[in-house]
Amino acid sequence: MHMLARRTSFALLIGFLSFQSLLVPAQVAPDFWKNWLDEVEPIMTKTERAVFKSLQAEEERKKFQSFFWKVRDATPGTPENEFMTEFYGRQRYAENRLAGAQTDRGRIYIILGKPAEVQDFSGLEKVVDCELWIYRGESRSGLPPMMYLLFYRQDAAGEYKLYYPGMNSAFEILSPSMKGGRVSPRGAYRMIQASYPELAKATLSVVPDEADSAFPTSLNSSGQTIG
Repeated sequence: MHMLARRTSFALLIGFLSFQSLLVPAQVAPDFWKNWLDEVEPIMTKTERAVFKSLQAEEERKKFQSFFWKVRDATPGTPENEFMTEFYGRQRYAENRLAGAQTDRGRIYIILGKPAEVQDFSGLEKVVDCELWIYRGESRSGLPPMMYLLFYRQDAAGEYKLYYPGMNSAFEILSPSMKGGRVSPRGAYRMIQASYPELAKATLSVVPDEADSAFPTSLNSSGQTIG
């Protein structure tokens, strides 16, 4: 009898707590919003971040999150938010194949998506490990129709870094074994060009047409494009 009473009381308690959970909004884990901000950082504007950080109530943050994805949905009439689906797909690829979303390759992949072509220059005698990502026919605002994005392993070690034409030089693309003597950036460029013309062109500019005009002494439009 006492056992039955205890079971009944326990059932009533569970039922009451379940009812209470319907009345009280679910609490978000303390790290949830920090993790979300880190997650969407590659595509979130500074203004959006500032607005979000000014919000105090959980309900406001949830509404902001919903609006954040809604304004990026190119087909709002469909049940699925294709942009959000694509974003998380890119993020998974970056984590699984590109050493994480915080690496240069991972970040670019999340922002721009899959390149039209990837040329792999790893394991070669003259140059350090490189990957040339080529984007063609891009219709994104502010970007040229064709782009060369070069990633290289500095001194043939570590993670792939994004190469900045004008700030970096072709000398950094040469393998350590090719840097004997006094090799200038222009000389390094000619050495690379002799074997890998397209790779050499990518050391001059993000925009292929600009690479044909002159040897750069500044970022030209590459800085603006990468920015």
